[in-house]
Amino acid sequence: MRRARRVMFRPAGLALLLFATGTGPAPAQTWKEPQSAAHGALFERLAPSDAELARVALQETLETRPSEEIYLWRNERTGRSGAITPLRTFRIKSGHFCREYRETVIVERKLATRTGVACRADDGTWVQVKG
Repeated sequence: MRRARRVMFRPAGLALLLFATGTGPAPAQTWKEPQSAAHGALFERLAPSDAELARVALQETLETRPSEEIYLWRNERTGRSGAITPLRTFRIKSGHFCREYRETVIVERKLATRTGVACRADDGTWVQVKG
């Protein structure tokens, strides 16, 4: 299996990339948190190989990237891609670190974004607790 190409961009770089490739919003639009069922369905339409790349990207991003640094993934086989952006890091009462993040996927030129929270388990993996 070919490894996905991973690239990091700051927010302005991602916006420019998405707009230039025609996958981002038109200039007059703003990015808002989606609430529709159709929007969530884009995440459900990821192929197993897409979902695995997204899972690995999320783990690596939450473990190694500072807040607001965008981490992009792309599955060359399916053409689908996504981005993970850590938003903030905090500690809960148990002492575990948690991170709020934004996850974006592009499926067939449609963009879907959702936010979530994951906390670092004792074994070093990040476990989604909200999202």
